[in-house]
Amino acid sequence: MDAETKVAFGQILGEIYSIKNKLYGDKQYDEAVIEALINGYEPIIDNHLRTEYSITNEKHSIITKAFNEIFIDKKRLAEFVTAYELEDMLNPLGIERWEIIASCRIFKANHQFWDMLKIISEPGSSACEYNSCLSD
Repeated sequence: MDAETKVAFGQILGEIYSIKNKLYGDKQYDEAVIEALINGYEPIIDNHLRTEYSITNEKHSIITKAFNEIFIDKKRLAEFVTAYELEDMLNPLGIERWEIIASCRIFKANHQFWDMLKIISEPGSSACEYNSCLSD
């Protein structure tokens, strides 16, 4: 990402943080961070753009590999029951639930792993976060 785009994203993020603080009144975001983002302070922008809900290429590869391992093994796919199985596989590798859910959304949009996603989205098969993100 070029510097101008990065600063623009940082400014937008700073404005979002400011609005959230005003709306919710709980000051989740430090005013110094908000000012740094809005004013284009690149070290702060780098830190927040990198850590605020981003999935690295490495994590994407780990998640995709886990889905593939289940999906290509027909016996394992037939025994697949819930997203908790994925969490049990991926949590020790540093993958969090939100990252699995975000990946499920992307896989659904790309029509990947459809048989697994149908199982995950069935009522009672997984946490409600999975059900709501995968339902039409």
